[in-house]
Amino acid sequence: ALYAATIYMIYGRIVVFVKSPEASVIRPARVTKIFVLGDVVSFLMQVGGGSMMAQTRSAKLSQKVILGGLFAQLLFFGFFLVIAVIFKRRMAASARLCSVAVPGSHTWSGLLVLLLIVAVLIIIRCLYRVAEFAMGMDWYLMEHEVFMYVADMAPMLLVQVSF
Repeated sequence: ALYAATIYMIYGRIVVFVKSPEASVIRPARVTKIFVLGDVVSFLMQVGGGSMMAQTRSAKLSQKVILGGLFAQLLFFGFFLVIAVIFKRRMAASARLCSVAVPGSHTWSGLLVLLLIVAVLIIIRCLYRVAEFAMGMDWYLMEHEVFMYVADMAPMLLVQVSF
């Protein structure tokens, strides 16, 4: 969740930096608020479902609540990815918008591409977690740690190293 919030904030700062809020689907001042709220809701759903797992009789319901939280996270993060891609395309299509001079060796567009890449990595991790919980506690993904390392830990390690 903290990585996602960082990504949302950086996106908003890029939009402000290039002085092109009209190229963003959502105003930069609202981006972080909207998507962090979505992350908080999905997180609370997952925590609520996880706390229900302690009770044997509500195991099925808890699994559904966790899956609902994971789907909410996927929905919000997928929507963010669409917004960021639309912004990138709009900026690339406009010569005036794309010609923002930046001192130094890195550009805002390079940072935006990095945000898109790490967003895809986080979505991959979330898809794995959906599959993991959809299969249940006694299925193949839960019983073999290698999948957790490859599909859960590795994408987040790459996100961390990217920043």
